[in-house]
Amino acid sequence: MKRFTTLLIAVLMLLSLLASCGEQPKEPPAFSEIPVSQSEEPGTEPASESVTEEAPATEEPLPSKYETEYAAPEDGSFTICGVPLSEYVPVLFFPTTEDYVKLNRKALLSGLKDPLSAATGSEWEFKVVKNDKYDTVKWAEHEILFGTNFHRDGMPETDLKKNYYGVTADGTVYFCSPSPMLYSYLWERFLEEFLGVEPGSGSTSGGCAVTECYRELP
Repeated sequence: MKRFTTLLIAVLMLLSLLASCGEQPKEPPAFSEIPVSQSEEPGTEPASESVTEEAPATEEPLPSKYETEYAAPEDGSFTICGVPLSEYVPVLFFPTTEDYVKLNRKALLSGLKDPLSAATGSEWEFKVVKNDKYDTVKWAEHEILFGTNFHRDGMPETDLKKNYYGVTADGTVYFCSPSPMLYSYLWERFLEEFLGVEPGSGSTSGGCAVTECYRELP
């Protein structure tokens, strides 16, 4: 009897223990510490940050190698200080000194006349003047002068060590150089800047509107 009682007590204690285990609340599932906005689906790569590409910088136009930017007149006219180019007389001063006598005058004139004729579409005749003395008297009302031994109102004093050209206030055009072989070079630069014709191109200009100026070349 005593053994049966002991066995019954043991069974009751076991049942009591099982009942107490069944009443324990279940632990809540563990939550991820990653915020919702940062949660990622398995197998997906993180979204790359969008990179805004900067538009390429626009290249600035190269500055003109001349002091003025060529612009053809709308009417296609040729003027120098308001005077039509057709009223000008080109004059080449040709002293009788030894260095000039040795030069081929025809070739020298051709280097001046041909580019002007091509640029304007007109035939030009140059007046050749032998100026053994300092020339201050005009040969024409409107002149385009090549040489060294002359002067007109508005021109700088003659400098036999410099290459220069320019236009006076009244429209006289002058080209001066220690060497007559450089006249054509100065002339071509003048035609390119003011008539828009590149040297050696033989193209026709769209017109010109030349104003008072002075240019000096090394």
